[in-house]
Amino acid sequence: NDVTPVTFHMDCNNGLPTEQQLTVIPDTGDFDRGTFEVNFVVTKFAPGQMDCTVYEEPVGGYTASYVCGSVNNPDQECTDGERSTLDNFGTGPCHFEDVDSSGAYDSINYCTIRNYPNPGELDITKEWIIEGAGGNLLDLEARIELISTAEVEGSHECRGNSWCRKVTFDKGYDTETKTLSVATSFEGTVISLEEDLYDSTFVSENDCGNEVTVYPTGYLGNDGTASCTFTNTAFFEGIPTLNQWGMMIMILLTLGVGLVGFRRFS
Repeated sequence: NDVTPVTFHMDCNNGLPTEQQLTVIPDTGDFDRGTFEVNFVVTKFAPGQMDCTVYEEPVGGYTASYVCGSVNNPDQECTDGERSTLDNFGTGPCHFEDVDSSGAYDSINYCTIRNYPNPGELDITKEWIIEGAGGNLLDLEARIELISTAEVEGSHECRGNSWCRKVTFDKGYDTETKTLSVATSFEGTVISLEEDLYDSTFVSENDCGNEVTVYPTGYLGNDGTASCTFTNTAFFEGIPTLNQWGMMIMILLTLGVGLVGFRRFS
């Protein structure tokens, strides 16, 4: 991004200087937004006896991956930590062992660090409010349609550069929450939400204004979570319904009235 400072370090056990660091801000000076290069130079070290470690300080909202190597020395040994699940490189730091420049060329090594935005989460909650008798006749099923500027768990590409998904809440009176993982950026992932009701008897309301923004977890103190609650309300004014025993009583009462009437007019 173009707002978050990043501080790089190189620590060596030999040469001058043994410790170096540099803080950069993207999109300023020689540092382009998103990609920039930092050069550390070490002199006066004993060839083959210097080990160096290169790393960056933790950046809020991001997780780093590392990959290291040498530009001109195929025998230069380096490690970049355990495998990263982000891109199959390393979790860092870059560690160079027995750096040697006694050959025909100076030793030029590299450590590439990629910062990936941490994913966020979206909580979608469905609530049902039914006033009056006869609510068992209503279709308690709803569907929330999402359109996002970045990938949402279970979504597919749609409408050009957007991602779409439909979240269905099954039949039932209970309040239900579904949590989805969201790909993010420092600018935030904007998600619009629209409810498609199966039963027009309900009135649908939500507490997010049909739109939320999800930021990387840990970025500028953000917890990486956004939420939206949909409340469906129905005012049912129909005739109360009866169970099977109630229906039998009504039938017997009806037959009883008919028999009385028959005997009275016979």
